[in-house]
Amino acid sequence: MKHAFEGIYEGQIRIKLRKENSRIFFEMCDNGVGMPEEQEVDIENSMGMTLIKTLSKQLGATYELDTSHGTCYRFTFEKKENEKFDGPEKAKLIKAVESV
Repeated sequence: MKHAFEGIYEGQIRIKLRKENSRIFFEMCDNGVGMPEEQEVDIENSMGMTLIKTLSKQLGATYELDTSHGTCYRFTFEKKENEKFDGPEKAKLIKAVESV
């Protein structure tokens, strides 16, 4: 999100969190300038993508990157009945979803 709004006076960041049965969806989007036109290899090895991959691994999630209108990351992961949490990040996300 650091470079999302370069040269733009106003922008929006949208965060969604929802639960369908045992599946949890977490979405973080902006309507900024989108991803830089670097080579795909450079983006995949960037610090930002390393953080996204690490979060995904910590959540046991799959992730999707959509750059059609700004940048949007979507994570999907399962919450199993009586699950023991692997880390505080996943526990906080699940607690937030259950309180909605």
